[in-house]
Amino acid sequence: EGGTPLIKCENLSHEIGIKNLYIKNETVNPTFSFKDRAFTVIISRALEHGADIVAAVSDGNAGSSAAAYSAKAGIKCYVFTPSFAVGSKITQMTMYGAKVFSVKGSLIDAGMLVIEACEKYGWFDITTAKVLNPYQTEGHKTLAYEICEQLGWESPDWVISPVSIHHILVAI
Repeated sequence: EGGTPLIKCENLSHEIGIKNLYIKNETVNPTFSFKDRAFTVIISRALEHGADIVAAVSDGNAGSSAAAYSAKAGIKCYVFTPSFAVGSKITQMTMYGAKVFSVKGSLIDAGMLVIEACEKYGWFDITTAKVLNPYQTEGHKTLAYEICEQLGWESPDWVISPVSIHHILVAI
């Protein structure tokens, strides 16, 4: 994870009138997602706590990253998804070895089941969609350092980071 290319967008830069516009291509991370930066930290922290089973709620990228990094760490991963989750992401989660539970209802309903299961069975909750998981932010902070390094230690004027998209837009 990390070390992703910063690509200068000369045509788009010219078209919209921004002198230097770049895209940070996060699709070259191991699971093709920016979430990998977070999960390398999250799973490391779970291991520090002695976790042998982790659980998360996700309808896509977070579940795939959770599954991949859990597999790398040699711990079991359970992902609870709402029934509307994208099939290709569920396939990716299971290919990495996660046990996926499809939940009727919303993402919040699935998240409540994760909380209940973690409390009942002693699993380590690695859900990123909650305030109590600061490790997600720590992983994403690496983007700032990496962008500055790739720009010769010049900080950009703007960084636009959409969610559920795999590119970061950088303007200087």
